[in-house]
Amino acid sequence: VLWRFDGKKPDTLGPNTRLYKWIPQNDILGHPKTKAFITHGGTNGIYEAIYHGIPVVGIPMFADQPDNIARMKTKGAAIRMDFNTMSSADLLNALKTVINDPS
Repeated sequence: VLWRFDGKKPDTLGPNTRLYKWIPQNDILGHPKTKAFITHGGTNGIYEAIYHGIPVVGIPMFADQPDNIARMKTKGAAIRMDFNTMSSADLLNALKTVINDPS
């Protein structure tokens, strides 16, 4: 797991997770081992995910993000999560779905 994160390292961070202050998102999405993209659904990230054929778990916050994720969901390329109500189990299930269920 690659996570763009700037702050104190969480105490519960798993051994398979690497934190970076900056990640070249387009390069990561183009890597052959990339299986899923957790995103707020901004236009640039959505275009990059489409270009590279990476399924999305979208957690939209504001502006164009809810509409972008809705369009991706309609095309079968995303699962939408609600930031205010989702649990860690919900996020895990969404990731498993986009990785394992072909659309």
